[in-house]
Amino acid sequence: MKRLLITFLSLSSMLMLSALLVGGQSAAAIFGTLAVLFPVALMALGALKEGRLGRVGGALCVLAGVLLGGLWAMLSLRGLVEEGAWILGLPAAAVILLGLFWLGPLVLISLVYAGTFKDHGITDKGLARLRQASGKKT
Repeated sequence: MKRLLITFLSLSSMLMLSALLVGGQSAAAIFGTLAVLFPVALMALGALKEGRLGRVGGALCVLAGVLLGGLWAMLSLRGLVEEGAWILGLPAAAVILLGLFWLGPLVLISLVYAGTFKDHGITDKGLARLRQASGKKT
């Protein structure tokens, strides 16, 4: 799993740079898709424990789906600012940007982290090992 994530991160970096250099609508879609999946892959890499994601994996899949859905919704609204839908005084694409790309991941990741803290936090055994290594008595 770790090798797959590192490979994805490496290749997507090069593909995003290529898409920026090429330009065009399809390159923008490729860049946007990779830019949305890149931070999710970074979070997955950071959450790996003994080569597995555990319960965090499902939440990261949901996050990737929400972000990709928001990206494609924003791309479908491209060029429709004046004649498109307005929500709370903002264009629909701006509401998607604020809600799905900022507020949504903030809430989702915070809840998942709180719910899985014991799985990924330091255990009493690990804390005792750190104290022993530092020379402090427990």
